[in-house]
Amino acid sequence: MRLRSTSLRRPVALLLAGALVLAACSDDDDEPDATDAPAETEATEAPSDTQAISTEPPPPAGEPFVFGFMQPAPGLLRDLSTAQLTSIQFAVDDINAAGGVNGGEASLLVAEEPPGGDPSDAVRELVEGGANVILGPVGSTAALGILPALAETGTVACSASATLATLDQADTENRLFRTAISDAYTVGVLAQQIQTLRETEVGADAPYKVTIVARNDDYGVGVGNGLALTLTTAGITTEVISYNPRRVIFGSEAAQAAASGANLVLMVSYAESARLLTSLLEAGVDPATIGGIEGAFDPRLAEAASPSDPSAADGVRVFGVTGDRAFIDRLVAAPDTTEILYGAQAYDCAIVTALAATVAGSGAADTYSAEMIGVTRDGRGCSTYADCIASVEAGDDIDYIGVTGGIAFDEFGSATQARFTVAQFTGGALEEVSSEEFDLADLQRLEFLQTAIFNTRLQQFLTVTGFYSGPINGLPSEEFTNAIIAFQVSVGVEPTGVWDEATDAAAREKYGALYALVGDSIAGLQQLLTDLGYYTGPIDGTYNAEFVAAIKALQADLGVPQTGIFDAATLQAIFNAGLATGTPPSTTAPPETTA
Repeated sequence: MRLRSTSLRRPVALLLAGALVLAACSDDDDEPDATDAPAETEATEAPSDTQAISTEPPPPAGEPFVFGFMQPAPGLLRDLSTAQLTSIQFAVDDINAAGGVNGGEASLLVAEEPPGGDPSDAVRELVEGGANVILGPVGSTAALGILPALAETGTVACSASATLATLDQADTENRLFRTAISDAYTVGVLAQQIQTLRETEVGADAPYKVTIVARNDDYGVGVGNGLALTLTTAGITTEVISYNPRRVIFGSEAAQAAASGANLVLMVSYAESARLLTSLLEAGVDPATIGGIEGAFDPRLAEAASPSDPSAADGVRVFGVTGDRAFIDRLVAAPDTTEILYGAQAYDCAIVTALAATVAGSGAADTYSAEMIGVTRDGRGCSTYADCIASVEAGDDIDYIGVTGGIAFDEFGSATQARFTVAQFTGGALEEVSSEEFDLADLQRLEFLQTAIFNTRLQQFLTVTGFYSGPINGLPSEEFTNAIIAFQVSVGVEPTGVWDEATDAAAREKYGALYALVGDSIAGLQQLLTDLGYYTGPIDGTYNAEFVAAIKALQADLGVPQTGIFDAATLQAIFNAGLATGTPPSTTAPPETTA
């Protein structure tokens, strides 16, 4: 694996053409020569006419602080890393302009994850190269994979785009921080946004349908199917169309979406968003009914989807956490910028880490990691690195308000505050419609996400074993129930249509490893009930008596029938409780300029 080091005393040129290549400056070019010495003493002679006086500030003189960025191997995730790398460059420039980290100069080291290999190799290469912190990884699967390496090397990481909800529980060493909001929060925010659209477009009680076109991977299942279950509970009709995440042609999915007659067709996609949007438009889907999240939040999406006429995408809406206007303008203006996705989150990761190291007075991860949460909450608000450093030097506790919003890391190191933006294409340009500050803790509904994941994995298992042929959408249905009954008959347990302890045990005995994904989803529900204070048994992925008793205890507190499963009545009660206790977001007026 090759490490790439960049000097950050002068602007770094970025070439973004397919894969991202970072131009490195040589050490010789960065060393000041004699003509750069300041004329501050009597012994210093005035420069001659041919001498150039350096106007750059001298570099910080303390111990250097190295940011190590994990860049994905070439592919779709590589595309998602382009804005992150540019934004980290911005952060390092801003840090050095304010005096560095504890008087030391910040720099950036890049290591590429091995194609199809262990992402931990990139962690070890960066640490051996002198990295004080790992920025990344880009993907949630890689984030799960590097947790042992973080503990082994004694370092910490901050990811701008790993959104898998279960990362909090998996990170038992508390070494992974993330400014990207968890999928569980995304589901809650999107559900609220869509309910607002329904009230605005047709009325709160009028029929409304949402068709979700989503990647068939952990991200798509969590967000797409979790959102579908949440909306269904809210009385909104939903349909989920899933696709292989490697798919690049979407004709059949687009035709199905066009035939659905939905009020909103929502894309849960990554870098394939432009191709998917092209297919939807060609299939005749009204752009005013198309929405996208995260991966679609790209100012150039309309041009990429319809190069000859970007205005063909006028009316398409996008939802996501993107950073404030000034930062997005800065990112879009960067040479050859092709993405803005997760750039703001990457910038905030770098700034928070530098602030924590400053407060701790050390660049050692085991020292500054204890300050990561503290610098993002319960202190004097500050919004730039320089302002925050001034407050620290004045003896104040600080609360960094990032370009993505308040951040406010929780005990797991996950952001709990964010600025959520709704934008719309007009004349081929992306214009901000509204921006809302969310306290995400009021919107977290893990019950919906984990239940949807369990249902989805069960549907996949029953499909593979030949008992189910319906949609893989995480939603309850008569067809889904009948498939469970047929399976129960086949393994000789009581055919109740409910996946219970006896059915789980029979499936585990007969199918073994094939049943593993369902077991993982049960473990997620066990962890959820543990966090809620209802379950004290092992997190082992088995549908055991303690697990059933915990669900019944929750149901008793909710005042619904104690069935021992997360059924419709239970989810409805959870949804209603959330409506009663949730805190409404604060809304800011949309600016007049385009994003």
